[in-house]
Amino acid sequence: MIKLNQGFTLIEVLIVIAIIAIVASIAAPRFQNTIQAQSLNAQAKDLILLLNTARSQALTLRQEANVNINSDMNDTGLDFNWQSEKKNKIVEKTTQFTITFLPNGTVKGFNTSTTSISLCNTVLKKSKKIRISRTGSVAMLADGTCTWAKKIKK
Repeated sequence: MIKLNQGFTLIEVLIVIAIIAIVASIAAPRFQNTIQAQSLNAQAKDLILLLNTARSQALTLRQEANVNINSDMNDTGLDFNWQSEKKNKIVEKTTQFTITFLPNGTVKGFNTSTTSISLCNTVLKKSKKIRISRTGSVAMLADGTCTWAKKIKK
């Protein structure tokens, strides 16, 4: 009669667990960086969506619409508020500021043809730059590094 081995020995199970633990400890920092990068991406897309929504409301209702950056107030019909997450900071402006869309969709008070807002992740030291044109179009530019990262309080 032939006896078949069924199951694993304790040594085999411990070796597999040790290998999984080693691989997990190597991969964990990369997962943290990926999570931070996705957080930065999501925040930038959220800001772009809010800017486009405010512009759309200004055009639709034929009234000025405001986007208050770094504000934690509640939104109203024509006032939209955006606050960055803890590790994502606006680097050009340290205090609250407002972008106003006029009833024709353009941006109020622009002295140049475009302006940009950089959102910097203080952990990764990477940034997302959002460009707003005088005509009100909003776009995300290529990723960059945080040139003002030393000035940002963590």
